Amino acid sequence: MQTLLPGRSVRLAGLTLINTVIQIVTMSLMKYSTAIERTQYVALIAFYGAILVFNLVRFVVWGKIHREFPLGIAYASSAILFPCIVLLSIYYGEPFAWHQLLGVGLVMTGVVALMRDV
Repeated sequence: MQTLLPGRSVRLAGLTLINTVIQIVTMSLMKYSTAIERTQYVALIAFYGAILVFNLVRFVVWGKIHREFPLGIAYASSAILFPCIVLLSIYYGEPFAWHQLLGVGLVMTGVVALMRDV
């Protein structure tokens, strides 16, 4: 596995953080858009337009990650989204079970194993 220099590790962490934040914002917008009445066309267009713009930016960031880093490192770093999804679902009051936490722990353990040389 390719070892990254300290500065490149920080760059990977930064790009991954940007990608993750954009995904969380997009998920939140999608969640809130379900509360908009279907007759409020302007609000729906604004929400879905914002979602589209955020996803286009995320696509560019994701492409940059893939250009600069090996595939195994790029995909492994994106797994930080899984704990965020569980936290976001708890925030929205959705049902939580301990097996979700166990699953996230297993995924993150696998990521640490994949990236131990980074």
